[in-house]
Amino acid sequence: MKYKVVQFRYSDEGSLVLTNIYAANVETVALLAFAVWTVVLLLFTVGIYRWSRILTRRVSVNEWRADETQGSAFYQRAMRAHANCVENLPVFAAVIISLNAFQASSTLTAISSVGIVGARLLQSLLHVALPQGVLVASLRFGAFFAQLLLMGAIVFVIVTSAEFLETVRLAMGAA
Repeated sequence: MKYKVVQFRYSDEGSLVLTNIYAANVETVALLAFAVWTVVLLLFTVGIYRWSRILTRRVSVNEWRADETQGSAFYQRAMRAHANCVENLPVFAAVIISLNAFQASSTLTAISSVGIVGARLLQSLLHVALPQGVLVASLRFGAFFAQLLLMGAIVFVIVTSAEFLETVRLAMGAA
């Protein structure tokens, strides 16, 4: 489902002039939202934790090591939540890029992509905001599993699309 954004400006004579028309689909906007969330999560959890300690001279800037367990339980959960986003963002990006390449956008893929972002937000917030017991870990897994199912739905739409099937047919004929 494509949406158009139209941009206008005022000319020197004071009349309204069309300058650009941008087209984007919900799935691409969802991909951008996932990327923005990954950065926001980093800045407002890991970033604040580290910089508050560096600026108050409790630690030096070079004391943070990726290969060591450091910081509070909150900090460790924030690091894992951010790592989860970083690990899943390229997979989601590949799916959405493929969706756009095969022109397979649909209502199902739009809803699924928004659902993926919502489930990612929930998973991250559960990871960072709450102490990790069996219930919270189960809810986090549920949010992750929802993302897998929704991504699977998008992939199904892609591989059953006319553009994809035609590409496969042409590739098989050329081989």
